[in-house]
Amino acid sequence: MTTVTFSDIQKKYFQAAECMKDNENFIVNPVFPLSQPWLDYETLVKWSFGSSHEFLMDYSALSNKFMSTNTTSEEQTNLMSHYSKELNHKVDYLKGHLKLKFPKNLSIQEALK
Repeated sequence: MTTVTFSDIQKKYFQAAECMKDNENFIVNPVFPLSQPWLDYETLVKWSFGSSHEFLMDYSALSNKFMSTNTTSEEQTNLMSHYSKELNHKVDYLKGHLKLKFPKNLSIQEALK
């Protein structure tokens, strides 16, 4: 069993936040024409949202493992809570944006559940 350190938690958070930022930029402000026949935007949107959700789940699992195997300081606990809220906010923002952008696309709406 691998020992989880607070440094691991921080690395995971910053990695997740950066990847979620890239996913958000792709979804909210695409930098290429969406009408290209080779581009399956619907699939890419679902993948980007799913990817952000997975980053949140990975962070949560690692922080839970850390909390269950380590004694944490109040500062560490508060910081991990802040990280969790930030990542949840990013996923909720993407979900809300996609619900508004694709209200009638059942495939995307289903992926958001």
